[in-house]
Amino acid sequence: ALCELLTYCIKHHTFRIKYFVLGNNTVKKVLKLTRFKDKFLQLSAIRFLRAFVGMKDDFYNRHLVKYKLFSHVTALFQQNGDRYNLINSAIIELFDFIKRENIKILIPHLVSEYQDLFTSIKYVSTFNDLLLQHEKHIDGSSSDFSRSSSTHSASGW
Repeated sequence: ALCELLTYCIKHHTFRIKYFVLGNNTVKKVLKLTRFKDKFLQLSAIRFLRAFVGMKDDFYNRHLVKYKLFSHVTALFQQNGDRYNLINSAIIELFDFIKRENIKILIPHLVSEYQDLFTSIKYVSTFNDLLLQHEKHIDGSSSDFSRSSSTHSASGW
């Protein structure tokens, strides 16, 4: 119930809760619930993280990257194995949301930290699609850079 209350506060009291959540490292504390054997606690933590990511707030996303908070979720995903259950589905949906919304702060972090895990998962395309999207983003930014540098050199910069 506490996770639902925090999720509600994140969604509806965005400004006031932001500094509380970031200042008290609340996300890390909530994600510790993934270590418990109780499935409903694990799912509550995943739902909270999904709402947190769903805000698409750069401060929140940088916080997740800085403290490597996806490690809790990926550890749970590996522990769960390839079983088709609610935990598996919730985690896959979280990563699918990040891919679908193209959250540029999170995608490079996830790929750099968990590329080995992502490449090993074959029964669902979400992780492979996330890797491809990251490669596409890298190719696009390098071609943008080469285009802008050739423009500058042609104009005498």
